Amino acid sequence: KEETEISTQDTESANDSSTHNRQQFWKRMVVHCFTGTTSQCQFYILKGCSIGITGYIHKPAGHHLRQALADNLLPLHQIMIETDAPYMGFNGCRESYLRDVEQTPEYKGYNGKKRKKMRKAIFPNVPSALPLVLSGVTDALNEGRTLRGEELYSEAFVGEACTRNAINMFKFNVA
Repeated sequence: KEETEISTQDTESANDSSTHNRQQFWKRMVVHCFTGTTSQCQFYILKGCSIGITGYIHKPAGHHLRQALADNLLPLHQIMIETDAPYMGFNGCRESYLRDVEQTPEYKGYNGKKRKKMRKAIFPNVPSALPLVLSGVTDALNEGRTLRGEELYSEAFVGEACTRNAINMFKFNVA
């Protein structure tokens, strides 16, 4: 009988340890390039995951994500922003990049058709589109904050929070 009791206690202790390890696992996870539903988002948030938001927030299909942000379902401390470059392009994602490229001799040598095609393209996405993702996240958060009568977030505040989240998640050594 004593052996059985010890086995049961050991099993319970192992399960507690396993549950703790699983909880820590979820908290160290970023759901990269989230494009899921509101209920999927809630599942990951409740598990403690961070949600990676890309330019998908600017696409019509990203309405679930915008609504989740507006409804305060994504806590600011669990949001990361990313471009997913060169993928997940969206309208306007190349604007700042093109402003720089248009000054190069190579671009100036392109014919009008090629220049027009480059300006209209959404692929490849570029890292310089990150401020546009930040703007979309901030706008969606503030939409809900306005409805709730809360003080609005600045892009700088949201950007700093997302930067802090990345530093903490990836354990960057920042001086």
